[in-house]
Formats: sequence, C-alpha cells, structure tokens
Amino acid sequence: MGQAGKLNRQIFIEQTTQAKDTFQNVQNQWLPFDEDRAEFQALGADSFQTNWKRYGETTARFRLRFRQDIDPAIHRIVMYDDRFSPPTVSVWKISPPYDLKGKQREMFIEASEIKGTDADVN
Repeated sequence: MGQAGKLNRQIFIEQTTQAKDTFQNVQNQWLPFDEDRAEFQALGADSFQTNWKRYGETTARFRLRFRQDIDPAIHRIVMYDDRFSPPTVSVWKISPPYDLKGKQREMFIEASEIKGTDADVN
C-alpha cells in the first residue's frame, strides 16, 4: 500500500450464528469473528420515509489489507470511533469485497448503515 497511517480505524468483524432462545425459537446472534485496521471513506448520506417514519442511510467504503475470509452473507462490520467521548458505535451491512487492482494486497468493502430501524441491532 505504501501509505503509512491510512489504516487508522479499528474495525471489528462479526459473524452471525443461529441459536435457540429460552422458548426454543431460533434467533440470529452476532458473535465476534475478527478485528482489523481499515481506512474509512464516507461516500454519502440520504434519508427516506417509510410508513410515517424517517430513516437515515449512510454509505461508506472500508479499505483494508486483502483477506479471503469475509462473506457478506454472514459478516458485518462494527466500528468504534473513539475520537469522541463517549465513543460512537456504528454497525455496517457489507457488500461483497473487491480487489481493485487484482494484486491481492488490498481490498475495498462498500457498506451501508441505516439508522432508525432495528437493522443495526439484529
């Protein structure tokens, strides 16, 4: 990559599993999978209304070292931003990663965060 200090955000990758609750209902559960360093690039934000409620959606791109073990079907990114007090936590639904130059040195993951729903909790 050649640009020291660009991967300045610590991200946590979580993986979903299914577990039964006390009533034997199957629930999705997010468990820690791995942590990494990434560059966060904000792409844009928008808001939309559904059923009398307003939601905010933010899109971003994460740049990190190449890895082959991230699957958007079962993984998500949680980012803690400790530049503020208290630290902010954002949960990102990810798209399939891509290797822009094809050299397997770095990759990009585009992601979206939706506020105002339970999408960031489930």
